[in-house]
Amino acid sequence: ETARWAAENSINIACVGIGTTIRAITDVYRAHWKTRPTQVMPLLGMVRIVVIAGSDAQARALAAPAYARWIETFTFLSRTRDLPVPPNLPTSFEQGLDDGFCLVGSPSTVLEALKRQVAEAGVTYVMSQIAFGDLSLAASLQTISFMRSTIVPALRRPLG
Repeated sequence: ETARWAAENSINIACVGIGTTIRAITDVYRAHWKTRPTQVMPLLGMVRIVVIAGSDAQARALAAPAYARWIETFTFLSRTRDLPVPPNLPTSFEQGLDDGFCLVGSPSTVLEALKRQVAEAGVTYVMSQIAFGDLSLAASLQTISFMRSTIVPALRRPLG
């Protein structure tokens, strides 16, 4: 219903969740957008935490403790006020990896996961959260460097 409303009101969206869940949302959005062909379709996106390092092991070593700190602070009000945690939010790093919410690894690992998820979810953009928890500035800058040198140039080419 939210996707339908967003399409009818020309609203960009950004989703958190597994690819198939996001795909259901983007499919509903597109189905309702087709009734308005005179406008440019708004952006359909997904949110992902991204950490890129020289190896998968190095990236995981950086991301795991930062995610633990981030989820602790992000859910603080939910826990202290007995409120629900936002839906589709992985509450552990391992769950985040399993769900695809965390894209963590070497440049090639992250690129392949990103390509697969973009196709699966049917999105037109990805919001990358590269600074979170207590992740160091150096680690965030390293991710940015790999994104500039490897990820973005690869995504400029057709994903097929």
